[in-house]
Amino acid sequence: PHGCPPPSTMVESALQTGMGYCCWDCVLSIIEDVKEGREINPMLTALKNEHLACGQQLIKDLRIDINKAVRIHTNGTDFTPLIWSALKGNTDYVRLLLADSRVEVNKPTTDGEPPLYVAAYQGHSECVRLLLADPRVEVNKPSTEDGETPLNVAADQGHEECVRLLLADPRVEVNKARTNDGTTPLYSAAYEGHTVCVRLLLADARVEVNKA
Repeated sequence: PHGCPPPSTMVESALQTGMGYCCWDCVLSIIEDVKEGREINPMLTALKNEHLACGQQLIKDLRIDINKAVRIHTNGTDFTPLIWSALKGNTDYVRLLLADSRVEVNKPTTDGEPPLYVAAYQGHSECVRLLLADPRVEVNKPSTEDGETPLNVAADQGHEECVRLLLADPRVEVNKARTNDGTTPLYSAAYEGHTVCVRLLLADARVEVNKA
């Protein structure tokens, strides 16, 4: 198409960003990104294609910026590989990334949503479990948009197993409210009619049951 780099240049760009380690499908994906003028993150490309083997090769190369956030959709949100993994519930990729000390485990999206928050919002309990097991993860780090914590959003969405996992972590502030309206996890669960989540929260002695 008019204005696109010639094929040889696109392939060279793909290889220079680390895709020489990967399968042809991933190379084709990154070439498409180059053609469309999108930013490139080889790790994210491998993840989108669900090619764990490619990711395992790429993460070994210290030239690869494994924390680089790029825009995947047209909604204006930039995702890091870890956040995209948490969003999609890809436990293999979450495990791979958390094993690397370079990964910024609390880096949020451009919308201000950190990885644990994203996993809790989506109800991906195994991803929540993996993230909670990493001591680097700030378990109460909220979305910057409304101050909603991972526990609050899990309760609000009715994700029972995520609520259970978060309550089991002594670091979690069980009464921390949203900054925009002061809503607590218990209030959120009750307001949305999530009976099991309400029961789980009431069973925790730390929960202030009369706090709005």
